[in-house]
Amino acid sequence: MISAQIGESIGQALEKCIRDRGIERVFTIALSNASSNSVGIEFLRNKLNHRNACVVNEKYMHTRCVARIINLIMQEGVKYDSTSVDRVRAALRYMRASPSRMKKLYNWAKEEMIDTNAHLCLDLPTRWNSTYRMLKVAEKYELAYDSYACVDHIHFFLTSQLEMESLHLVIEQMFEELQNF
Repeated sequence: MISAQIGESIGQALEKCIRDRGIERVFTIALSNASSNSVGIEFLRNKLNHRNACVVNEKYMHTRCVARIINLIMQEGVKYDSTSVDRVRAALRYMRASPSRMKKLYNWAKEEMIDTNAHLCLDLPTRWNSTYRMLKVAEKYELAYDSYACVDHIHFFLTSQLEMESLHLVIEQMFEELQNF
């Protein structure tokens, strides 16, 4: 019941947006597979049919969001090496939680002659390329992490050499897959 009400609200908002922008005919709208979106599209489809505003008899009215599909594929791929990715994520959270730790890490990076223009970032579950970006930037700081860990004795979340090699492979595979899109 709630999903239907939300879906109808989505449909009404889409209809208003289409009307306010003076759009006369609609071929497709890209939304995720959420049931409320499906209800919203059905609501909109009924409204547009009355005005004969659907192109190709509304056959392609609701297309699934490609970015969401890519995100799901990428997250599924990362699951195969999730322990290593989780450790990198934990290390980044730990570092980012303290400005003084970040400053120390950047100092170690400068000492290791690492370009610090790339800032450490965490991935976001809704951004299909954010895990790749997180791992790629973390990879640049690998030597700085090692130096920092030796001084501050924070080995509890750092990955082993074997895990780092595995992460390098994951990063390369993700990069290759991203190039296909």
